[in-house]
Amino acid sequence: MGTIRKDIVRFSHLAGFKEVDEDDVQELLQSHSEPLSNEDLMRLDQDRALQGDDDDDDDDNAPQRGLDIKTLREICTTIDETLDKVKERDPNPARSAAFAHSVEEALKVYRAILHDKTQLAKQSKISSFFKPVSQASPSTSAGPASLAAPSSTTRAAPSTSADEDYDSPPSPHSVHLSCSDSPTSDDE
Repeated sequence: MGTIRKDIVRFSHLAGFKEVDEDDVQELLQSHSEPLSNEDLMRLDQDRALQGDDDDDDDDNAPQRGLDIKTLREICTTIDETLDKVKERDPNPARSAAFAHSVEEALKVYRAILHDKTQLAKQSKISSFFKPVSQASPSTSAGPASLAAPSSTTRAAPSTSADEDYDSPPSPHSVHLSCSDSPTSDDE
């Protein structure tokens, strides 16, 4: 137990608490083993209540950190409205134009962030995940390269060509998607 107290004293000194000695550590450890009196418990309860009130005030008064889409739109709209007001009221058009240009240049960073966030938030159409796959022609020889498995990034799309020959076997690189299991008039 003595080595632990010595380590605590050493770490205290390293942290800048030069006045801490081994007796202080021993006294602190003993105080934690004693039961708390009613007065101590009431004082702790009052301290917690005061800290809880302070924490609630901090949460309500402190703005949340971060730039979400709503905040970025508000920023851009407010600045645009302010620039319009400056252009309307400043009697020197050259000065207001120079000011507006400077502010617009500075605002480009936030407009880019807004653009990126809105693009990420948009729901993609399902068709954007499909890309047309070229069909292998019958005259193409089946060499080793054509027999290789398709890459994991290849996406198949439904065929849009009405002239396809459904009797020929599909190439290893293409996938035919069907919306129904029933045969179509082209299959008959």
